[in-house]
Amino acid sequence: MNMSEIETIRPFRSVKEAAAAFNQRDSTLAISSPCTPASMTGSGSGQKSTPVYYEVSVLDSIKKLEMELVEMRQELALMKKRRSEMEIAVAGMNAQFHRSLSKMAEIEAAKAAQRSAIREERRWEEENEYWPCFGDALSISDMDMGVERRMETKLQKKKPVVPLIGRIFSKKKSSSEGIDYSYPESIYSVLS
Repeated sequence: MNMSEIETIRPFRSVKEAAAAFNQRDSTLAISSPCTPASMTGSGSGQKSTPVYYEVSVLDSIKKLEMELVEMRQELALMKKRRSEMEIAVAGMNAQFHRSLSKMAEIEAAKAAQRSAIREERRWEEENEYWPCFGDALSISDMDMGVERRMETKLQKKKPVVPLIGRIFSKKKSSSEGIDYSYPESIYSVLS
């Protein structure tokens, strides 16, 4: 690298550092090429003197750096603003997510309670399937009579088939002969 060049690969940390680097370059040039009085005053050919040219270029570079610094500060402020907006949005989404989770947990708990209640009700119905209802249980004697009545109706409904057929045939004969071959009513109650 030549002594007159400044390393521009890495950015300057501050304006002072940039000014110091350019001043160092200026002083290096002054040492490596001593100024002659003719070059300082100019030869009349319209050339600028070297110290004035370097001062102008240093000032231009400093102005550029200051402008870049202002732009970077604006970008940094914008980035900070976006970051804070993003944090607020993420916090809001996180809160909404937790609210949704709690609602889902409440719904699941309600469903589980409902399933448990239905299961308990079915179990209770299965256990109490053969119990009489509350209205029937008011009077035990009435309940016993109700059971007996049910049994009587079942007994009355069951009649043997053979005596019925015999009765049909016997009525035809009895109408012709006047004899009744039908079985007495007491036989039906004994057979069933």
